[in-house]
Amino acid sequence: MDVVGSFESTAACSSVGMPVFGQVTVTEPVSEQGQMSKYTTYLVEGCLGSQHFSARKRYSDFEWLRKVLAVHIPGIMLPALPVKQYRQRFGSEFIEGRRVGLENFLRRLLRRERTARTAPLLVRFLSASSAELEEVKKEIDGRTLKEIRNEFNVMFAHELESCKPPSDDTKFADARVFLKSHIAQLQQSIVAVAKLCQTHENMMLAASAAHTRLSVLFRVSFPSESHGEGILKVLDEHNSICNESPSGHFEVVLASLQDELSEAQSLEEAIESLVSTLPRRLVDVRKRVTAFKAEKARLLRKGQTDTSEYFNLDPDDMPKRQRKRDKLFNVLEVFQSKNRTMQLANVQWWLEKHIEEVSCGEELINMARTVCASYEMPAYASMKLGTFRTSFEQMADRKAGTSKRLADVWSTAAPKSGQSMSSAASCV
Repeated sequence: MDVVGSFESTAACSSVGMPVFGQVTVTEPVSEQGQMSKYTTYLVEGCLGSQHFSARKRYSDFEWLRKVLAVHIPGIMLPALPVKQYRQRFGSEFIEGRRVGLENFLRRLLRRERTARTAPLLVRFLSASSAELEEVKKEIDGRTLKEIRNEFNVMFAHELESCKPPSDDTKFADARVFLKSHIAQLQQSIVAVAKLCQTHENMMLAASAAHTRLSVLFRVSFPSESHGEGILKVLDEHNSICNESPSGHFEVVLASLQDELSEAQSLEEAIESLVSTLPRRLVDVRKRVTAFKAEKARLLRKGQTDTSEYFNLDPDDMPKRQRKRDKLFNVLEVFQSKNRTMQLANVQWWLEKHIEEVSCGEELINMARTVCASYEMPAYASMKLGTFRTSFEQMADRKAGTSKRLADVWSTAAPKSGQSMSSAASCV
């Protein structure tokens, strides 16, 4: 199955090598003691367009941001967060690694145009203080599918106008099969190259130890400065050059494989949001539509049902209760009214709201499918090809440079070494 080939056929639609759309730094990690547990905050500073921001954030805040972005821009690849760890998570080395990972996460968001378009949401998150952030989270988590659909339509208007939606899910199904296999192969390759790097480092340590012993041997055997001077210099310089890259430049390939694994997993998540996550949310909304239709039919068929002893619904409170859309709450909660007409009006209001949510959700999925199929998947294919080509070229260039330096060292010192060895032989 040549899925990558099918990606490449539409690569002309992709947007690769975009400029950076903002600046951000993550610095000054501080471990703090909360009411229940200890945690670390980081100072996040930068600018996005004309908006400047500076606030402290926890790792869990970044987790929330990524989850929200996946909801608001489904089908779009998102960079990965640094891996969560529970043991030794307050050690200086781990905190520094996490700081770098969080900074890279934000910088990658701002490096790609389609993720940088979420600037209003990003700025609200990045500029909110700890006290303000909880209110920001509450408001954003409560957005309806209609609100998300409208924002997505504005953010990706150009893509939606220039490309047609895929006729079916064949491309996504093929991509999921390919990515599942490809991710497994990448993971195996990463393990193999990591072992190769370690083996090369072990070899360099052994070689360095041998060079040291050989140097000592020469100095003991030929204490005069004129004996063994050339070969000692060659060995020292050879050792110095090789120690600049203990893993033999294979770390370039390892980093490339790790980056591609991250990108492949991001694309897999993006496709999953289209074929599983969003559809599951629509299933829940459709269940509510069915429940409201059934209650409306019951009211029309049987007349008023007094539930005042159980519920006391204020019609003005209905928009607030709509925020409970992520939970299949008891539909009778909205049917309280001693007036049958008012009761039917309440049911009809909620029914129309949920029917609209279903319609907006379906439109959102179709729009996201279009952007993902026409832009994200081709962008991944271009990145995949470009990254491997670049990484192997870099490794080849570095290895060639190292080999040339070693050759120069040996060729320059060879006459001196030969003279020293001849002199040493005459002494024998």
